[in-house]
Amino acid sequence: DDDDDDGGGTKKKSLSSGTTGGGIRDDRAWLLPLMKQSAATTASSSPTSLPSASDAAITTRTNLSFFQGRVLALARRCDAASADSHRTAAEASIQKARVVELWSLFPAFCVCPSDVKDGFGTVGKTVVRALR
Repeated sequence: DDDDDDGGGTKKKSLSSGTTGGGIRDDRAWLLPLMKQSAATTASSSPTSLPSASDAAITTRTNLSFFQGRVLALARRCDAASADSHRTAAEASIQKARVVELWSLFPAFCVCPSDVKDGFGTVGKTVVRALR
């Protein structure tokens, strides 16, 4: 079962639920542009200065640990799916594009993270590896 418990007993379907071979299912890929739009709105809410916790434009704070543990894990699965020899070139290209879409969410997770002290070290190492 690929449902995720949000900690409050509520089950959420993940983007990759029911996928064979990893990646993001086509019927759930519509969520990525919405996440990116939301991320862009959050990231541009205070372009000249870092927002404070009381900034009215920020309704929720992000978690770098969520980006590291969930978003990047999904990006890794999409990357692995793009290399799967059972996929067509078109399917592999779509999964590669989804990796880029998932990484494009990173700036929004850096706007006002609640766990910068604890989460940045791990995410920072991952970013450095990705840039090499």
